[in-house]
Amino acid sequence: MEGPAVFIAQVRNEEGKAHAKQPVANHWPGVENDEKTKDLRNIGLKSVWFDHAIIQDTDANGDTGFGYGGGSVIHAEGGPHTLWVLSPSLPSDALSRVGWLGGTDHRGPCRLTFQITKGGGPVVPPLDGDVMAKLEAIHNDLRKLMAHLGAS
Repeated sequence: MEGPAVFIAQVRNEEGKAHAKQPVANHWPGVENDEKTKDLRNIGLKSVWFDHAIIQDTDANGDTGFGYGGGSVIHAEGGPHTLWVLSPSLPSDALSRVGWLGGTDHRGPCRLTFQITKGGGPVVPPLDGDVMAKLEAIHNDLRKLMAHLGAS
C-alpha cells in the first residue's frame, strides 16, 4: 500500500463481514509516554502482546486507522509497531514490526485485516515484554555477529 500515513486495521467476523466496535491495539516502543495509552494488564484480555498500547474501536465498516510519523520507518529489523485485536473471549494474532519505507509516499504493509476463524490448534500465549526484550537483544547480537562474519 502507498498513500496516507495511517495503518488501517480491519476486523472481520467468521462470515467475513465487518466487525464493528471491536477494540484494536497499536503498540510501539515508547507508547507508555503517550497520554492516550491504556494499560492492558489484568483486565481480562485473551491476548496481551504488550502491556501498553493505544486502543481504538472499529467503525461500522470494521475499520480503524492509526496515524503514524517519521518514527515509524522500517529499518533492517522491521518497523516499530505491533497491532492486534483485544477480546476477553478470543485470542488474537499480532502483526509485529510494521512500519513504512522511508523515502517513499508511506509505502508499506499499512492495511491489515484480522478475521475471526475457527481454531484447530493449540493457543500459544503471547510472550511478556521482558521476554520480547531479551529476544530482541539476542536478535541484535546475531545480526552483529553475521555482519562481522561477512554474512548478510
